[in-house]
Amino acid sequence: MGNPEDGSTGEKTVFVAKAAVVQDGKVLILHPCAETHHAEHDSIDLPGGKIRYGEDPLEALAREVREETGLLVEPIAPVRLWSFVRSDGLHFIGVTVVCTTQTGEVRLSDEHEGYAWVPPTAIAAAWPVHDELQAAFEVLERSSAMSTVARSSQARSTR
Repeated sequence: MGNPEDGSTGEKTVFVAKAAVVQDGKVLILHPCAETHHAEHDSIDLPGGKIRYGEDPLEALAREVREETGLLVEPIAPVRLWSFVRSDGLHFIGVTVVCTTQTGEVRLSDEHEGYAWVPPTAIAAAWPVHDELQAAFEVLERSSAMSTVARSSQARSTR
């Protein structure tokens, strides 16, 4: 039987929500502590974490981002549903949600040892990422390009 408090189902499955926090065209990435996150050297992560049993996924996302970074976020839209099995057999099913923030100062929890605001295109070149994370960044890049086109088009129509 699983533990509803930590999001596990008993079949070694954990449900998680991750935030692609966007500010000034850049995405917040975190550098997890290897000791606490089964992290590889130089790995990156997005803020977020486990959805507790009965918890609303967007509320879980906001809670986890606040706990890990001190940021208050506004969820905008899901960009990727993903799944992977970690080397210890734990199966993660998650959603990545684009979020904005009005608060700018990041205050890291002890789960992470660093952070950076980076353009989505620079992420894959600078750090090794798994396929699901890379796909989320690609979606972000496309949506960022579409937003730029929409803003540009809107500006021309108001002239």
